Amino acid sequence: MLLKESVYFFESVQDKWEVSGPYESLGYAALKLGQTDQSIECFKKSIAISQIYKGTWILSRGIEGLAIALWAKKAYPETVILLSAAEKCRESFGGAAVPNFPVEHNVVLLDLQHVLIEQEMRDIWNKGKSLTKDQILAYSLET
Repeated sequence: MLLKESVYFFESVQDKWEVSGPYESLGYAALKLGQTDQSIECFKKSIAISQIYKGTWILSRGIEGLAIALWAKKAYPETVILLSAAEKCRESFGGAAVPNFPVEHNVVLLDLQHVLIEQEMRDIWNKGKSLTKDQILAYSLET
């Protein structure tokens, strides 16, 4: 409830700078409640808003959340692409390479290693790493 109120108030004063955080948190909350489609919608809003930021830190957080939500829908190749793109964003920002939600991130990676053939996962991972920031944004919003 408080997160939804935060979004409402930030949007009512047109504070795009601060609204991305509540959208990301709403995405994880919806995911925990099994509301995967709502989760995906929230993460995509966070990603879209991240375009106002100069760096890629906020973008990486939204992409990582979207990847985890897509994993819940068994969209495995898309998940791998987005996880590798999120890692690229974290690295390019110069920040820690540690994911925002490391436990969830590691659970997803471990599962993907059991679902996908190693070479397939490596090829898909490299595809995500090769994307530019604009391509990452487009891919994540179109997925």
